Order: sequence, then C-alpha cells, then structure tokens
Amino acid sequence: MYSAMKLRREGDTRVAGVHFEGPIINPSKAGVHNKDNIRGADEEIIEIYIESASKMPTLVTLAPEMVDRKAIERLAQSGVLLFAGHTQATFEQMTVATGAGLQGVTHLYNACSGPSSREPGAVGHALVDDASYFSIIVDGFHVHFASVDVAFRCKASGKAFLVTDAMPALGSDEPTFSIDDLEVFVRDGRCQTAEGVLAGSALDMATAIRNCVQKVGINRAEAIRMATMYPADFARLEGGVGRIRAGAPASFVVCDNEMHIASVYVAGELVAG
Repeated sequence: MYSAMKLRREGDTRVAGVHFEGPIINPSKAGVHNKDNIRGADEEIIEIYIESASKMPTLVTLAPEMVDRKAIERLAQSGVLLFAGHTQATFEQMTVATGAGLQGVTHLYNACSGPSSREPGAVGHALVDDASYFSIIVDGFHVHFASVDVAFRCKASGKAFLVTDAMPALGSDEPTFSIDDLEVFVRDGRCQTAEGVLAGSALDMATAIRNCVQKVGINRAEAIRMATMYPADFARLEGGVGRIRAGAPASFVVCDNEMHIASVYVAGELVAG
C-alpha cells in the first residue's frame, strides 16, 4: 500500500488503486496464502484499510464470517470497497454482510463456499443477489467455461468483472517461481504447488477476453467491457479510465480480430508494437 501511495504522490497515474486480498480470511480457504499471516479484524488492520481508502480506490477481500457487521459497516462508510473471498460464509452470513456494505465476491467459485442443495453459500448469494458484483478468472483452470457461462447468465450487464490473478509466470519462460518459501510450478499455463493447489495464474487480460468470446460465447464488446469499463466504474476511477473517448487517458491496446495484442499505448505514446 505504501509503495502505491508513494507512486501516486509522484504522479504515476498507472497506479489506479490497491487490492488487499486478506489477511482477514478463513484459514480453511487460505489456498497458498501463508496461514501465519491470517488475522482478525482488529483496529490496526481496519485503520490501514481506511487510510488507504482515503488516498486511493481500495478494494478489500475478506471472509465475512470472520468480521462482525459493525466492522463491515465502518469500512464501507469510510469508502472501502468490500468483496468476499477465501471464505466459508453461508448464504445467511453473506446476506448480513451485504446488508452492512459488502458488494460482491472475489474470483467467483475459487476459495469460496459453493452452492449445494441446502446451502447456496457465497457463490449462490453472488449469483442471485441482483446488487452483487463478482470477479472471475477465465483461464480454463480456475473455473470450467460452462460455470463461467452460468455465472454470466445470472448477472445483469456491468456486474461481472474479469481478473487475471496473474503471477510472475505471466510473460516468463521460467518453469517455477516462489511465493515466500513456497515453490510454484508452471505446467502448460497452469500455476500450482507440488500438492496441486492452484497458485494464481499465467493469464493475461487479452486471453481472458478471448476465452470469454471463444470458449463461453460472450459477446466481444461485453467481454471487453468486463475487463475495462465495468471494473473502472465500480472502483469509481476518475477521468474516463476504462473508456476510449476525448478527454480520457490515452492508454490502450490495439488488438486484431482474434483479440491478440498488436500494439500498446501509454499516455498517448506507443510503447510496444
């Protein structure tokens, strides 16, 4: 967070905001997060979130069952954007949390309680609650493409975001990388530990869009908006971020008809292609 704030103070507009994925998460859904770092919603971490939100758009992913309603209300009222993730929350717990200010689910289906016949869980709540948003990783490893289709059909336009969860494997030919002391192996585009636990992805956003179009059947324009305009609007990014129009930042990519990147512009300058 402090590095992000420093860059923002120095005028680096590439830093749009910050996302805290934890540390208030359920240990049973930790994934590759270090369980030694998991903590409750104490005053120190709440103040860190609030300070961040006072400086830049701030999204916090937390487990609603690990936080009381008053803490969620306080964070939401302070401008912190709140998603559920790494959670075992029940449908009822999700209902209470959204009533207090929770707005959606991070990387839907992954590391969160899924629906069964008698317990809809966090996934079920995200799909039936019209007000809720979700982000999703469309790489073919984290979520079956048919499950992406189900989720997409359940939500109104503007409520679904694409995220990559990309790790150092993206753009690298190295077969391994490390998260602290944990070694992660990259095999055919899949990032996993020796035990087979997914550890982020090697997904880029253009491929996520391409998968939405070619594998799921989502309209190309809608898939592009899921990666650009919708998350920018949700985060309340100012200055036309997420759009190509007069007065908006001239940072964009040029793609061919198959959504392969041909060139990249940053602040109006060609930097690749």
